[in-house]
Amino acid sequence: MEESELREAVFSAIKLINKDFGELDKQFEGYTPVYAFNTEDAVSVFNRYSKYITDQSVLCVTGSGDNILELLALGARKIVSFDINKHAKYYACLKLAFVKSGLSYEEFLRFFFGKCGDTILDYETYKKIEDYIPNIAKSYWHQVFEYINASGIILKNNESNLIMTQYGFLSFPSLNATIGNENSYANLKRYNELAQLIKDMDIDDKIEFIDSALSEIDKALDENFSFMYLSNIMDFTSEFIDAEDLEDRLKIFKEYITNVLSNYSLDAGLILVGFISSAHSNVFDTFYRYWEYRSIFPESECYFLDDLYPHNTRDHVIIFCNKENLREIKKLMYDSIDYY
Repeated sequence: MEESELREAVFSAIKLINKDFGELDKQFEGYTPVYAFNTEDAVSVFNRYSKYITDQSVLCVTGSGDNILELLALGARKIVSFDINKHAKYYACLKLAFVKSGLSYEEFLRFFFGKCGDTILDYETYKKIEDYIPNIAKSYWHQVFEYINASGIILKNNESNLIMTQYGFLSFPSLNATIGNENSYANLKRYNELAQLIKDMDIDDKIEFIDSALSEIDKALDENFSFMYLSNIMDFTSEFIDAEDLEDRLKIFKEYITNVLSNYSLDAGLILVGFISSAHSNVFDTFYRYWEYRSIFPESECYFLDDLYPHNTRDHVIIFCNKENLREIKKLMYDSIDYY
């Protein structure tokens, strides 16, 4: 990492620690707070499509780092992880280090989440995991935590700082799509299994981080993937597509998937384009009617709306793949080819 980039990252982190959000521009862009844990149900998607993940090279959004941990738990061979928020990769590395360190599941939850009003990211616990932090983030976290310790600042989980506040989940953690999901790595049994799996893993060799928006990621890719996970980026098209109407933005988004990003998908691979959820935080960037998405993302263009049953009864997801894979995915959803 360039020294100038490291200085900028640490300086930005210190500003967030001091709740100086004055220079924040667009949501998620540059150096902004990250979510403590995923808010979308990536676990159900990954379990549904695990055959495209295990022993395969995959692309995902970095976000809270949970996507990476879930993909590792399912045996991904290599992970390329991207995010427009430059803090995301550092936070992901901190989570990876914690799991790799062998500290307990209870300590993990206390360090990153806790109960409403609890201290998070405490210095003494950090010192126990410092040696496990991947090289790309080691100097960053050393400087950030030394600042926290020297300044006497105490970070609380109910105040936005490096981590974006998630008030509802602090009071009702079972509602969080990651912590509340028994199939997630953030469940006691699977956490311990993942800790054993990555105990001796070379994280720097296994995971590649890219600072990039989705609209620019193709310029940084030099390989093809079996599985590409775009998380809930589709819910925020107004942040990066210059079109007033939601339908127009989604069509532009689709064109990028079809004509650009698909060039980096293996012939037998698939792309998770986005979620159609029963509960959205951004009413301007989502439809609430299934048929509207289906008209924009039709099967005739190799898109498919999967209801994720029985893994998830709340969300649909939009999948893009070739016609042969589309047929197989429909069999997964309906259990029988006779349905179509």
